[in-house]
Amino acid sequence: MEFKDRIKALRVSKPISAIDLAKALNISESAIRMYESGRAMPSAETMLRLADVFDVPVDYLLGRTDIQEIDVAQILRIEKKIALKALREFYVKLIDLKSQLVFLENEYEKRFGENL
Repeated sequence: MEFKDRIKALRVSKPISAIDLAKALNISESAIRMYESGRAMPSAETMLRLADVFDVPVDYLLGRTDIQEIDVAQILRIEKKIALKALREFYVKLIDLKSQLVFLENEYEKRFGENL
């Protein structure tokens, strides 16, 4: 579904008139009509305000997703997975650095006969 279709469907399902939506966004009714007909796209600022008015993500308005709600729990799960992956990678690098340090300490002791 395209932006023009989504914006009209959201407005009708709310229900909110084009005039009232225009007032809420501080734009003209003709701008709303142009968005709904596909003759114009809103500015980034207006797009954000539209998302707020309809309580949907901007990606939904743009047709990049069909998910109308922002699922905070899902976002947190994804962020947790990303953080755990980064932590594992860091741990592996840390173990590698520790083994390199032990190797270098042993080499130093062999060459110079003393501990660091």
